[in-house]
Amino acid sequence: MRSVLVHTVNPLFYVDIRKSGKIISGKPTSTPDFATDYKNSNKCVQKFAFALLCEVPFWKDEHEVKSIIASWVPDFYFPAVFVLGENKMFGHRTQSLIVDVNNKGVVDAGMIIEFAATGQVKNPSIINVVTREALKVNVSLNAGDVIKINTNFGEKSITKIVEGIGTNAFKFLDDEYDVFLQLHPGQNLLRYDAEEGLELLNVYISKSNFYVDEVAK
Repeated sequence: MRSVLVHTVNPLFYVDIRKSGKIISGKPTSTPDFATDYKNSNKCVQKFAFALLCEVPFWKDEHEVKSIIASWVPDFYFPAVFVLGENKMFGHRTQSLIVDVNNKGVVDAGMIIEFAATGQVKNPSIINVVTREALKVNVSLNAGDVIKINTNFGEKSITKIVEGIGTNAFKFLDDEYDVFLQLHPGQNLLRYDAEEGLELLNVYISKSNFYVDEVAK
């Protein structure tokens, strides 16, 4: 039993604790301290304790929530009826350029922003219309290209994905804007844009909320 615990609680590796759909991660500061008295250390019971050093000292949603800011919505369904002389709509573009992304946590949260091009797109950007915080990438995208921006603590990166291959695209970040946009607690009204090809840009946001305890809703 002790050998399993020593192998699991290792200062070289992160430990994830999950409860009520929430998770907190950290590195043990040492291997476990084991009780030695017979009552707490025998063939049936082994009490132990260890401490975790958490870079982000909050519980967060175990699974990220992905929001679609801009995309094509499918309208085609079965059974389908085609009337001679009438147009048939197979899909439509979402009309609003602004979406409300709600951070239900207690602190600012990072996110993963994906700019996905379905045609030629130039210099995509996203802005918080209330705080005026913004993020812009000066890059030209072709159909199928994706810019993936991670603004989470300790994971900040910008990646350009072409034909499934990702490369570092940090150099394309416009330095006149905030480097890594955060979601503030409560409502975040975000607007997407592009200098060219706005109608050919799909935008997705993935995020987790951060809580003080694991039972927060």
